[in-house]
Amino acid sequence: MNRREALKQSGLIVGYTLSASTLSQLWTACKSEPQLTWTPQFFTEAQASTVSAMAECILPRTETPGAKDLGIDQYIDVFVKNIYSAEDQQAFVQGMKEFEESCRQAYGKTFANLNPEEQEAFLLDQEQEANMLNHAIWGEVIGEKKPVSFYRQFKAMLISGYFSSEEVGKNLLTYEPVPGSQQGCIPLSEVGNVYSL
Repeated sequence: MNRREALKQSGLIVGYTLSASTLSQLWTACKSEPQLTWTPQFFTEAQASTVSAMAECILPRTETPGAKDLGIDQYIDVFVKNIYSAEDQQAFVQGMKEFEESCRQAYGKTFANLNPEEQEAFLLDQEQEANMLNHAIWGEVIGEKKPVSFYRQFKAMLISGYFSSEEVGKNLLTYEPVPGSQQGCIPLSEVGNVYSL
C-alpha cells in the first residue's frame, strides 16, 4: 500500500466513524420522547416521564434546586409503591391516565411531550379545575369528604416531598435539630425564616 492509498483508507475510516456518530446524535435529537434518567420501581417509563415532567414544571430549578434536582419524582415513585394501598395505587394510576387523556385532547400530545409553555398552561387549567384537598386534623377529615383529583394529590405529594427533603431542610429552611424553648407568640420578622423539623 502506498502513501496515497493509506491516506485514502484512513480518511474513509474517519469519515465512517464521524458519520456513524453524527447519525446517532441526529437520531437521538430527532426522538421526541423525553429521556428518563432513572429507573422507576412502580410506574411504567411513560408514567415516570409524566411524573418527572410535572415535578419539573411545578417546582423548577431557580436559584434553589428544583424537584427533579432533588429526586422528588423518584420519591413519588417509591412513595406510591411502598405507602399506598393497592386500591390507592390503582386510583392514582387511573387519575394519571385521565390527566394524560385530558392533555391529549387539549394538545394532541402527552404531558411530557409538551413544550414548557404548554405544560404550564395545562397545569394552570388543572389548578383551576381541581377541587381542594379535604381539611383534616390528625388524619381525620373535617366535614364532607370529597374525592381528591390526581393533580391535587400529586401536587401535595410533590410539595411534601420537596420540603421534607434533606437538602431543603438543612440548606434552605432554618434547621434546628434540637429545638429550644417554646415561645408561642413571636413576630415573624424576629424569627426570620420558616423552620424545618
